[in-house]
Amino acid sequence: MYNKNQLHLLTNHINVPFTCISYFITTGMKNDTIRGISHLTEHVIVEEIMKAAPKLYKNSLVNAYVDKEITCFYATMLSENVIDIIRIFGNILSFFNSGIPKDEIERQKNIILNVENERILSNTELLNILSLEQKAFKSRLKIPVFLDESFTFIGEKDIKAHLESEYYSSSHYLIITGNIPLADYELLSYFKSMSNSLSNNVINAKCDNIPDYDIPFEKFNDTVRKIVAITIISIRTAKEYFALHILCLFYKVYINKFLENTGFFVKDVSFKLYSEKDVIFFKYNTFYQGTFEILQNVNIDKYIDLFMDIKKHFLFGYLQKSSDFLKFNKEIFKLKRYVNITLNYENMVSLIESVSYENLKNIHNSVLNGYYIFLQDD
Repeated sequence: MYNKNQLHLLTNHINVPFTCISYFITTGMKNDTIRGISHLTEHVIVEEIMKAAPKLYKNSLVNAYVDKEITCFYATMLSENVIDIIRIFGNILSFFNSGIPKDEIERQKNIILNVENERILSNTELLNILSLEQKAFKSRLKIPVFLDESFTFIGEKDIKAHLESEYYSSSHYLIITGNIPLADYELLSYFKSMSNSLSNNVINAKCDNIPDYDIPFEKFNDTVRKIVAITIISIRTAKEYFALHILCLFYKVYINKFLENTGFFVKDVSFKLYSEKDVIFFKYNTFYQGTFEILQNVNIDKYIDLFMDIKKHFLFGYLQKSSDFLKFNKEIFKLKRYVNITLNYENMVSLIESVSYENLKNIHNSVLNGYYIFLQDD
């Protein structure tokens, strides 16, 4: 099922009564040969997990999601059920050896068509982010956010072909955080025997095709664009990753101070990582086009002391975030995939504290050299 270049195992043993497992596969919507097939495959696999272990599924939180670049299966369970979940996740790719019932495929297609598309269309913020991504990246690869007629004809043969072409050839990350009973270490050693030494494993995250979207804006009413964005070159180190977090907090404070008494304010500043470049999103209470001019005029050398306060504020917030193990597993995955650093509870604080003013300044300069994008009504 795997080779040593594909499977990466990361574990964090923490003395709590539960365990969180995340299984990331580096294939997503941008790899679809038929619009929607990655989403459908994820749905059908979760359904097969339910059939394989109905009692376990009832007693555990088991779910999945797929986005542009990854597919993730995740679970939170009592520690006594850990070994069963690991076995199931470890055999995801063999679920369909005996075939996939046609009625199950049709049922999941109807769910996606009737629920998932409507969920996306009703989320104005998500649609705006998708549109900004379309402007940020120039490839013409169409992404199955909205499904066309080809989706209705997907069958068992197509799903199996997708598994063989995408799941088998992608990198896999099994991340386990929480209580890992001693009895499970025999099973973990089995995974380790199939995986590379993590300390020497360099991930090649370069991607030639970055997402583009075919978004039918006539399907929703939104006359106010609330998000603008700036692309920057991809981060390369853990210090840059955390510096970008801290810089986003600074931008939120600085821009809101600048916009006092104007009627505008930024609700959130965040970023998303992509294989080729990263994007910072500025989310406003209403459309505001002048973000880049504000950032061009800031003299960040005046704010060294403020950066230190913001870093401390971020550190405590990040520690709080890490108490949600499923979110923490996602952070572990992102850092491992994009900068080849293994994040854990022992090095998390030291990595954040190691961020210097020079790191922040370098990232800020990268932002100023970025590509500024915003949405306008036609």
